[in-house]
Amino acid sequence: MSNPKRWGELSDKQKKLVERYIETLLKIQDPIPLIEKPGREVVEQRIVGSVTYQLERIKCGKKKCKCTGGALHGPYWYAYFRQGGRLKSKYIGKTLGKSYVTGGGIE
Repeated sequence: MSNPKRWGELSDKQKKLVERYIETLLKIQDPIPLIEKPGREVVEQRIVGSVTYQLERIKCGKKKCKCTGGALHGPYWYAYFRQGGRLKSKYIGKTLGKSYVTGGGIE
């Protein structure tokens, strides 16, 4: 089998394979590195595909709350992902459901 060097030299089947491969590469995004925010403490991090899940303890911001003294709330799971080139986050809850871990993703 020869190695064609130009698009025009590829068979239709080869062109479709290349196009599918390129589409797959365009969908893949690098996982988001550890997200550190003021008033939050990351307890655990899991990366599933292009989504980063973090278990975080958080500070609510109320002046008379226990968390102002250092006893943070949680931990709670958050999902971090890119959408339209921007970093987005979504609150998941106290537990990270099986659908998230198996790549079911965020809805």
